[in-house]
Amino acid sequence: MTLTEKFLKPIRSHPYLLILGYFLVFLGCLSYPTTHFTSNTDSSFVAPTDSLSGTAQDVYEGIYGEAGKSIIVTVQVGEGEDVRVSEAASTFSLNLASWSQNHTESCPTISMAMSYYALAAEGLTSLGENYVSKDGTTTFTYITYTCPITNTYVSDLREYVNSNTNCPSPLTCGSTGIELFQIDILEGVESDLSRMDTTILPLALLTLAVVLGSLPIMIIPIINIMVTVTFSFGIMYPVTLLMQVVSFTPSVMMSLIIAMSIDYSLFLLSRVQDEIASGSSTNESISNMIEHAGHTIIASGSTLCVCFTGMLFFPMDMLRSVGVGATVSILVALFVNLTLTPAILYTPVGERLLRPIKCCSRLCCAEEGTTRGVGTLVQKEIEKEKVRERIRG
Repeated sequence: MTLTEKFLKPIRSHPYLLILGYFLVFLGCLSYPTTHFTSNTDSSFVAPTDSLSGTAQDVYEGIYGEAGKSIIVTVQVGEGEDVRVSEAASTFSLNLASWSQNHTESCPTISMAMSYYALAAEGLTSLGENYVSKDGTTTFTYITYTCPITNTYVSDLREYVNSNTNCPSPLTCGSTGIELFQIDILEGVESDLSRMDTTILPLALLTLAVVLGSLPIMIIPIINIMVTVTFSFGIMYPVTLLMQVVSFTPSVMMSLIIAMSIDYSLFLLSRVQDEIASGSSTNESISNMIEHAGHTIIASGSTLCVCFTGMLFFPMDMLRSVGVGATVSILVALFVNLTLTPAILYTPVGERLLRPIKCCSRLCCAEEGTTRGVGTLVQKEIEKEKVRERIRG
């Protein structure tokens, strides 16, 4: 018995059991870890331990304690007005300071808000001038806080600043800071993932359908992609609890999963279609698919894994996390395609997918009984060229 036969024997004997196992793990991952992976990512810069930046940070915290976080809130008055004497700007800044120091629902630690108006009230007007722009139309409030790692306080503060009730016209208010930047990055990542799901994935599947000459068989790569994304994100969730995972890691993982799953499906399904078209049985076709096309994708995936694993030797967690995420994505894509694909093909539904109906074959540029769509068109052109050469001869 060959290695391929040993590998396929349990899959061929219990395809429904394997599919059920995948389904249960799929539901388990969706219940919590997969859905909370992206929200646990982080874009803050953490200096390597032995670097100059890391040493300086350790010395600073040893003398002054752990540095708090900060947000800057700006207030701008109308053109020609002076923000120093603006009652609306003064009221907004003082109310903001009071709100930030008493908003203990999401930030139990008392924060400090420093502004021109607070310093002027203490008789430190000259020092407060540092908080006012040269043209006198803009001032800012510097808020420091030491809340636990949470975006709730920051989001609440941004909502307060952007409220027209708290910042009435003609004032223009805004906020900025590292954590606000991280929130925007996370929203951008979620937008990228949504764009991939709604545009890139359908186009990739449509291209694969034309190449394979079959629409029904697209159910296999769709299932593989869904399972791979769910498993990969679920595996990465506990990683976020052990190390910093940079916020763009999910986008990198999603891109790799779509690309690799489509690529692996093309190799596997085109091979099994060729075997079926040549007259081989379903069992023989699947065995040859794993032995030949499976060997190809294992070599390709292993090479990529070795390359991405090299990122683990970088001294920064944010780079290591990309390497971990990419490696996990490729390994899961390999495992799913090499096990779930044959399991589906061993079922009656899978056998039916290998023999699509006539209308679907024509829709994908294939003729009934041929190997695949684009291959059929290319073969026709080759045969026509041979006929032309005979006529010329």
